[in-house]
Amino acid sequence: MVTDTVIRCFCEDIKTIKASNIVNIGEDQVQKFYTIFRTLIYQRQKRQLDSYYSKQQQKARHRKFFNQEVYLYFYFNHIFISETLLKSENDRIFSSKEKSEFTTIYCYLSRNLTHNTNANNLNYKIAETLWRRKRDFKDLCFDLKSFICVYYVSFKTQKKIFCYLISTLLSIIYKKIACTFIFTPASMGYLQQVV
Repeated sequence: MVTDTVIRCFCEDIKTIKASNIVNIGEDQVQKFYTIFRTLIYQRQKRQLDSYYSKQQQKARHRKFFNQEVYLYFYFNHIFISETLLKSENDRIFSSKEKSEFTTIYCYLSRNLTHNTNANNLNYKIAETLWRRKRDFKDLCFDLKSFICVYYVSFKTQKKIFCYLISTLLSIIYKKIACTFIFTPASMGYLQQVV
């Protein structure tokens, strides 16, 4: 229930402080979930980029956001981002049609990444912004839940992310239980009976 609500808040682009109030967990826990979601989004688009690049190398577009250089690639009307420069002797340049579409999407990125809070984990936030482009809430939720399930199935290869997710979830549950026992009169009576 908590995870589903956090996913819905993320897909609706609700800021972490508001999401923490909705879900009734700490803002730092919501931020951890959001970081996990952004990491999964980035990793998936990076795998797609690597696959496309291995079949058809192309020259990267270098762009700066918050004085950080990023490497952007354009395949099938989508921009992909890489933390490192992919380079090959056979890199092709963009066609005029690709340049035009790239410019449109880059302008979209620039408008959506103007806040300094986006400077941290920039590549992941760029991947998230591109993932959101021209998609509605239901599509975003379905997509995020789908690839969270895919990563869950391949648990062995993604063990660290899901161990972190599970430990975060357990700590949230524990804190909720602890808060219930500490702050409700009925639980105080129960604790006195136990002791």
